Amino acid sequence: MTLWWEESLNDVMNEFLDEQLKAVSTTLSADSTKKNLPLRMLFKFVTAEGTKKNLSFDDLKKEFATGNTPFSELQLQHCLTQLLLPEIKLLNRLNLTAPAEERYEIMHDRMAACLQKRLGGEEEKERQAKNVLNSSYLSYAEEQKNNPNARLQEYLSVGNLALINETLNVRELSAQYQQYIEASKQHRARQKLTRIIWLATAAAALLAIGVIGSIAFFQAQQIKLEGKVKTLVANAKTIESQDPVLARTLLNKALQIDPAASLALLARKELWVNQQFYHRKKVFPNAFHSLAASVDGKTIVATYDETLFLLGQKGQLIDSLRLDTPILAMRLNRQADGVFFTCEDQKVYVWHFTQSKPQTLGRLDDIVYGFDYHPAKDLLAVMDGSGILWLWQQGEFFKKIPIIETDLRQNSEGLSRPYPCIQC
Repeated sequence: MTLWWEESLNDVMNEFLDEQLKAVSTTLSADSTKKNLPLRMLFKFVTAEGTKKNLSFDDLKKEFATGNTPFSELQLQHCLTQLLLPEIKLLNRLNLTAPAEERYEIMHDRMAACLQKRLGGEEEKERQAKNVLNSSYLSYAEEQKNNPNARLQEYLSVGNLALINETLNVRELSAQYQQYIEASKQHRARQKLTRIIWLATAAAALLAIGVIGSIAFFQAQQIKLEGKVKTLVANAKTIESQDPVLARTLLNKALQIDPAASLALLARKELWVNQQFYHRKKVFPNAFHSLAASVDGKTIVATYDETLFLLGQKGQLIDSLRLDTPILAMRLNRQADGVFFTCEDQKVYVWHFTQSKPQTLGRLDDIVYGFDYHPAKDLLAVMDGSGILWLWQQGEFFKKIPIIETDLRQNSEGLSRPYPCIQC
């Protein structure tokens, strides 16, 4: 409960503040007066708890530089000089020995408390943004120090990023803060991109096959099938030397569920081939990064040296092809015709083993950043370096979606060979 004389003293102090601020404003430029510079400057000398704090002129310049309301150094110097006048009685010059260390503070604690109650609008939002940035960065830096290899999660939220961009001049912040803000933007952009790709893929699948179903149910079924495949392949490899017939039976069951997944579980450079897997294998000159199998047992393998191999049902080599451009994705259709996608600079191509030249799917607005491909839906999604998502389905251009404004070409994780999966 505030006593009556406390209220009276506060009223007197507020009246005094109004009169002195008005007197100072008459000596300033129209721009300084319009932007309420005297009151803004006094706010800088008040803590969040309503107590006074001392600042140097350099401190003041940094405070205003990082805000979103610009003032020149001349404007700040002139306003500070007026607030320090003995007859104004608002700011006090501290008695320090070296002139370079000269600092200033509000004349009275009660005056600081009265000013704290006037905080609002832009000044309050600016303080909130600085507090959020500082506390979040400290948590981020601490996590980075203790767990340098961990996947850090102490990023600024979308709402906090919006608050900082709205109220602070990011270019005037320290290099550490700027890097942290940029890292947070990249993190949130990747989150948004993943959500949009998932939604776009789901929408395209519904349009293509006219099926309205539960995505959650589909994912649960996929996980269940993958679990069965892993169990069958693991059991087959365990008993292959003791009981090759039973091992072959188990692998055949796995192949019926998911041929490509079954083969991928068997080796990195060594691909065990279908029914002959227990005594026949094919060793490739380089590790393979992806493969696909058709319904009649043919297999297509892509290795990291951009070579493709088309294998028959018993593992015999049917055809091979060496490319000069990175492979994005590939599949085998029901006719066992190898189909795969490549890119070069801004162009995306589709190839067939039965054709000597590729077909051009399209030209992007920027260089390729990453990709995602869904064989069951024949949907290819390619992200370019300027954040545009391009979708093709069944060889036809589907749509082009602007995703994020960030220049992905600056991201060290991108533009590698093979290109990263943008949904991961």
